[in-house]
Amino acid sequence: MRLHLGDLWNHKGKELFRTHRYPEAKEALLKAVEIKPELADAWYVLACIESMKSEKEGALSRLRKAIELEPGYKMKAQTQSYFKKLKGDVDFERLVQ
Repeated sequence: MRLHLGDLWNHKGKELFRTHRYPEAKEALLKAVEIKPELADAWYVLACIESMKSEKEGALSRLRKAIELEPGYKMKAQTQSYFKKLKGDVDFERLVQ
């Protein structure tokens, strides 16, 4: 099975995220979604990174895209600590309800 280039960037980005290399992860994930915009998990991890950096608008925009592609991310975002800085925010709560 041949992986799509977008999938390779996505895998690299998620691995960088897992090892707390957030700027590099964001760069790789942005390349992934540029090449293959239907990668819901890449959009979700980008939202996690931006939420942790208190980049509300970017986090919400990317989370919205992830949820459009994969509605299950709505429930996941309600419980993950990556979004703790957005908990209680009206826009965030509306998005994940």
